[in-house]
Amino acid sequence: MTANQVKDKDSLRAFVLSAKEHLEKNYDQAVKDFRTKEKWKKGFIYLHGLTMDGTTLFHVALPELEGKNLLNAQQIGNTIIKPLLSAGKKGEGFVEYTQDNPATEDADQSKKIGYVTTFKKDGVDYIVGSGFYLDSSK
Repeated sequence: MTANQVKDKDSLRAFVLSAKEHLEKNYDQAVKDFRTKEKWKKGFIYLHGLTMDGTTLFHVALPELEGKNLLNAQQIGNTIIKPLLSAGKKGEGFVEYTQDNPATEDADQSKKIGYVTTFKKDGVDYIVGSGFYLDSSK
């Protein structure tokens, strides 16, 4: 499954599960691949990883967020991070939220579907996820 194939919930889930498998085989190589290979990033489809406390492990689109805990960030903490963490702590799940869509004029808020699952690194559970905007014309 590639980022380019993500069109709906089923393909999103398959994409994230493929990323999970890659992360569990070789974390460092996987994160490098997520950043550099088109298979893993296409337009606004990209991968991100979180610790169970809301700290960004990796974020392909916004690497400046890495190492930062976003749980208490003003809007993103309540509307995006908390629901993603809640789904991740259950093992996996879909989350619907609104987020600025860079593809729209003035970065309008658009509905987005996210999917997260857990992966293990050094025996510790982390969260990997991705998402897509519901209005694919944006």
